Amino acid sequence: MRHGRRLVASLAVAAAVAVAVPLAPPAHAAPQNCTQPGEPYAPIPWPQKLLEPARAWPLSEGTGVTVAVIDSGVDASHPQLRGRVERGANFLTSANGAAPGNVDCHGHGTAVASLIAAQPASGVGFRGIAPGARILPVLVSEQENLQDGSTSG
Repeated sequence: MRHGRRLVASLAVAAAVAVAVPLAPPAHAAPQNCTQPGEPYAPIPWPQKLLEPARAWPLSEGTGVTVAVIDSGVDASHPQLRGRVERGANFLTSANGAAPGNVDCHGHGTAVASLIAAQPASGVGFRGIAPGARILPVLVSEQENLQDGSTSG
């Protein structure tokens, strides 16, 4: 079982360098200055075809593994991540990280977390490399998308 976890962790790292694709849109309204999700991507993305993560899933899907995503936070309400994201820590608004990191106004941390743990969704061809893994978001990025399309931070 330990070998399977190492394999899934290695695949998760490999997937993190792959091109992120838009996922299913969240069912909630995003806070002001937050990125709006793109349209769902129905075909299986080329990085998943190349890496073939389904070959590792019989050994392990990451169940029992928690992966820290140190980025812009992770949107815990995202349909493909719902129930997989811990409260995490926010080091931007709280010097000791006491504020939750399970929000993401930039979208990058959510995209990275989806590469790791996105669940299957109807009409979406993308699935995470280790869909049984849990995500521990650590919000450290202060970059935000502004309404004029530029970024700040």
